[in-house]
Amino acid sequence: MSSMINLSVLQNNDAKINLYVTYQPENLWIPLPLTGITPSFVLKASQTATDASGTTYTVGNGLTILSSRLGQIQASIPKTSLATAGSMWYRLDLTSAANGDQTAIYGNLYILAA
Repeated sequence: MSSMINLSVLQNNDAKINLYVTYQPENLWIPLPLTGITPSFVLKASQTATDASGTTYTVGNGLTILSSRLGQIQASIPKTSLATAGSMWYRLDLTSAANGDQTAIYGNLYILAA
């Protein structure tokens, strides 16, 4: 199950966004261990824009796994990608041999004028 979470960052500032991947058995929020999972973070102009028109961040290229055991990921977005105030769309996908490609978190990324 995916979660929609809208985020805000400041225009013309480098942004570090911490994301926590969880799952919810029996109404409990449990961290999803990231062992065997490859995350990617897509940032694009809108929800309907193609992924190819945006930027995809991967581990070692703007995406860092802070804690595999606790499902913690950090996306580092350079200020050059945040130069215009307004709204963009992001999506965190997880890929594994067992489950294929799945979207974990997605939403609007609001870029606020600074």
